[in-house]
Amino acid sequence: MKKISTILSFLTFFSFGIAQATPPIEGDVLEGNHLVVGANISAMGIGRKDNLGAPILIGNPNINGQYISLPTYSKDKIKSDQFDALLNLNVRYGILDYVEVFGNANGYYQASNTHYTDTHINEMNFAGANIGAMLTVYKGETFRVAIGDNSDIVNNAIFDDNSSSLNFFKGHTFMLNLTRIKEADGKIGSYTAQFYYRLNLTQKHKDESFKNGDEAGVKYLWQLGKDNKMGYFGANVAFRSSDKINGVYTGHKDNFDGLGVGFSTGGKYDINSHLGYKIDFTFMAYGMEYNAVYSGITFGLYLK
Repeated sequence: MKKISTILSFLTFFSFGIAQATPPIEGDVLEGNHLVVGANISAMGIGRKDNLGAPILIGNPNINGQYISLPTYSKDKIKSDQFDALLNLNVRYGILDYVEVFGNANGYYQASNTHYTDTHINEMNFAGANIGAMLTVYKGETFRVAIGDNSDIVNNAIFDDNSSSLNFFKGHTFMLNLTRIKEADGKIGSYTAQFYYRLNLTQKHKDESFKNGDEAGVKYLWQLGKDNKMGYFGANVAFRSSDKINGVYTGHKDNFDGLGVGFSTGGKYDINSHLGYKIDFTFMAYGMEYNAVYSGITFGLYLK
């Protein structure tokens, strides 16, 4: 019996490590042997005008580079609105204090309406899955530098005729995180600046091809935690190239048609040493020819 208890204690430690004093921080590599598992439900509205192009890509309101591809595909440049209910399952695991591996999988329900046509879609489907890793290349007492990559394993796009298209390893996000962490009087403050580049490769659907525009940008995430609570605010500036349909740019002829500005804000709360929940609001708007805007509210649970 004593041997069984020892084994169970070891497995519990291996799975969860020692619970952190505050909710999990984003942007910095998790400490070694720490596992964070989460489930998020989001309600999101998306509007696009004059330039539908390929399915829009939604960045999660964290800073690990994970993306969800949502379907707004149409050949014609017409206005559309859609509502999406998203389910996102995610996991993070720290190795030896210097490496973090992570992944997520997504599904959604979508109700969309394309103006000036009779196209109406009500669809429930799998969206995609991602894997990635971050590596700490410098770790001082208060300052950290990490590099990372996040790649789509698979993503699924739904088209106007309700047909779908599965594509594999067609999106990759490369990132550089500069993080400063301060701890004093039982409080922890984290300030992360991220420089990222999202590379999207050409995808196939029947006899057609489409390519989401690449995106380069800067994110800033401020987090402040004390005891079992953490609040955060994030900002994002993004530069986006044109989508392509069958090799032809849908936007500006010089292959640049989107300037995006957005923010996210919310909080995390530990219920006990291993279970917590979060609430988040996200907004992002792209100007110029891309003409897209999305906003949403997320509620999530996490185990750590």
